[in-house]
Amino acid sequence: MKPYQAYFFRPKEQDPVVDKVRTIIDDANVSLSKVSTLSGVSRTTLDNWDKGKTLRPQFCTVMAVVRALGHDVQFVPTGATLVAQKRSAKRGVMITKRSFNNRRAGVSPLH
Repeated sequence: MKPYQAYFFRPKEQDPVVDKVRTIIDDANVSLSKVSTLSGVSRTTLDNWDKGKTLRPQFCTVMAVVRALGHDVQFVPTGATLVAQKRSAKRGVMITKRSFNNRRAGVSPLH
């Protein structure tokens, strides 16, 4: 099974979501013990995130922690998809966010 291209990390590289969760915990000004109690996620798991021992936490675990602290994960469009970028790279064309959005809206590239 081939992993998704977007999920390739360098060896020993921690998923950036851990930094975001750490920031949410710090901003809430609560202890890891309190987060553990609120979320149902073990204190050991939270310690492993904090110390960098867990590189890629499970999505459901991240969601339990952020929801316990009153946050939610939002999936926001970022522009051109990997599929569009690969297609244009094969044709030797550089696709920009504007041209991608114009194509998606049905706007002719000549206008």
